[in-house]
Amino acid sequence: MLGYTVRRIAFSLFVVFGVVTLVFFLSRLSGDPALLYLPEQATPQQIAAFRHQLGLDRPLIMQYVMYLDQAVHLNLGDSLRHGGSAARLVFGRMNATLELAAFAFVISLTISVPMGILSAIYKDSLVDAAARVLALIGQCTPIFWLGIVLILVFAVRLHLFPTSGRGGLTHLVLPGVTLGTYSAGFVMRILRAEVITILGHDYVRTAWAKGLRKPRVYIRHVLKNAGIPVLTLVGLQLGYLLSGAVITEFVFAYPGMGRLALAAILERDFPVVQVFAIFSGCIMTTLNLAVDLLYAWFDPRIRLT
Repeated sequence: MLGYTVRRIAFSLFVVFGVVTLVFFLSRLSGDPALLYLPEQATPQQIAAFRHQLGLDRPLIMQYVMYLDQAVHLNLGDSLRHGGSAARLVFGRMNATLELAAFAFVISLTISVPMGILSAIYKDSLVDAAARVLALIGQCTPIFWLGIVLILVFAVRLHLFPTSGRGGLTHLVLPGVTLGTYSAGFVMRILRAEVITILGHDYVRTAWAKGLRKPRVYIRHVLKNAGIPVLTLVGLQLGYLLSGAVITEFVFAYPGMGRLALAAILERDFPVVQVFAIFSGCIMTTLNLAVDLLYAWFDPRIRLT
């Protein structure tokens, strides 16, 4: 187990390094920030001085090596737009994104787990048809469109929730539902398929033949085994909710990391974009590592070699 954990941690570090490298070079394709931050009447000498100050006049490979050296010393640069530490700026928005992601995650599981189980148990019934339609709608509906519709209906017309910003629980309802809808539909479909598969196995039919009660059969024999492949999906969805809330935060003007990252991309604020990418990569790799280790705990039959 220890050797497997060490190998997985090493692979996760390699993935984060790849993300950092890819984002560094891709962010440079967006253009020269000097043309964005300096006025139109700036002289060539002023543009050259600005680029020299940021180190943009050096070869790209040299910029990359310098950035890696700074990252090793936990110096991820200063924001071009805001002037402060890029890491401090991103992590200052972390609490807001964590609140939104946690709320959306709870909504997603609250909807998907009961509906997925009921849909599988009552296969080809009206409940099953309704659940599959809801899952399909949840996955096919664009997040930005759903967010705008929820704002128009529940905020503008009914005045039940605020349209934007961060505050109490009411500020989380509309963006949380918007962000959790897609995840709920995806988890619901996978859980339904897994439960249907498990219900057809011999050990489940044996449990029925023994006269075991329905709650014991469903909880101990069906859900325990169906939850193993769903565990991977839930872990990935949690990572998506944490690092992929960009559109939702933009629609609801929610002051989280996603909205900050989108603004940084548009403003060519390279340090902020890179810090956000590193944070997102660490989240995804950590969740994948946790899921891999939980696999062995849930199912001892899984070999770690």
